[in-house]
Amino acid sequence: MGNIRHSQQTTADGIHTVAAYIYADEAARLAATGFTTDDLYKIAYQTSTDTLWVLIDTSPITWTELASGSSQQLNKVEIAIIKDSSGTINVGQAVHGVVWDDVNDRASVELAKADSTSTLPCGGICTVQATDSSEGKAMLLGILHAFDTSLLTLNAPVYLSATTAGALTTTPPPGPYVTQPLGVCLKSDASDGHMGVNVLGYRAYDYTNTPEALGTAATGTRNLASPSDHVHVMPKLDDLNAPDDNTDLDASTGQHGLLLKLGGGSTNFLRADGTWAEPPGSAVGRLFFPCPDYDSNTADYRTRAVGATAEQRFNFQIPSDFGTLVSVELCGMVSAGAAGSGKDIDLASDYAAVGEIYNQHSESDTGTTYDFTGLTYMWARIDLSPVFSALGAGDQCGVLVDHNGIGGTINYFGIILEYNKS
Repeated sequence: MGNIRHSQQTTADGIHTVAAYIYADEAARLAATGFTTDDLYKIAYQTSTDTLWVLIDTSPITWTELASGSSQQLNKVEIAIIKDSSGTINVGQAVHGVVWDDVNDRASVELAKADSTSTLPCGGICTVQATDSSEGKAMLLGILHAFDTSLLTLNAPVYLSATTAGALTTTPPPGPYVTQPLGVCLKSDASDGHMGVNVLGYRAYDYTNTPEALGTAATGTRNLASPSDHVHVMPKLDDLNAPDDNTDLDASTGQHGLLLKLGGGSTNFLRADGTWAEPPGSAVGRLFFPCPDYDSNTADYRTRAVGATAEQRFNFQIPSDFGTLVSVELCGMVSAGAAGSGKDIDLASDYAAVGEIYNQHSESDTGTTYDFTGLTYMWARIDLSPVFSALGAGDQCGVLVDHNGIGGTINYFGIILEYNKS
């Protein structure tokens, strides 16, 4: 059997111990000097993390971790890393893979961040500092000891930060950022913190990007640098606070869907064909008030003839279910002499509700002229709304129509009232 190198021997009774050296923390171990080739493969015990380290090289001095006091640490998974661009990655920072270096069997990495698929997913937590020229390590599974966890909450899940590259947080990033669990905080401390790390088999949710936006990795390139291979994306139903104006989820006669954009009316209903419509005969009222005294026949119509310089009064009443005015018009048939433009017709009104003085409202319009061009022996309508600006339910209404030399007769038929019901 070949020689087996002995570990440190105690001065008391010659009993052998496992460790040849004992260091209080990582800083003390890394500061140790004076090793020769005879010290190769000796074991050091680091008390701050309860871990064992083997000296594998003296030029430069290089340690590799053997195990920790916890049996679970024997199952840890670490990979060698180097920073892809110039700079430093410190212990406790999250990294994502850029490319795998087959020659040196290590990953080229950068700091991970949860706000972009270009910096996702997190592939490990740095356990040994790495730069662009010196190799470090990243843990994928295990317990990370002796680093700053003061910003983490004891026993809380740890997530990748969406605001600071490489940072860890126990507050899940808000939408629309990706939420990637990385482990759990075992001890919150500024220098001697502990974290259970597990970035294997994680599941992240992206509420911003569709699978198409994440892209598709080419065959044979599935690695940490290809987020679309690893990030499980939940396709958005839509941004709930600012939905897109689209019809992708509208219902049709052939398939189910979500409700289409609202029609905007307060009394409309959704019809079976998917359109908004007002209930027939319920939202708008229409009434006709014939002339109070007919004096002529126009064809088969009974009308009131008002000459070129004559006047006539008409009456109508506002119903109790009146809400707002749509239109109120005087309908008449234009004679040949009255046809044409610039017809000067003055309007005056008095109207009031029951219990009010007869001229509670009194209005006039003497400036409007009317165009009856091309309407010989045709029906025309005169808008009366300019002298009825304050109509209310139950009003009794009277209007004076005064022709000021319009050149011919208009045979009036009656008043048509249209209104929105209350």
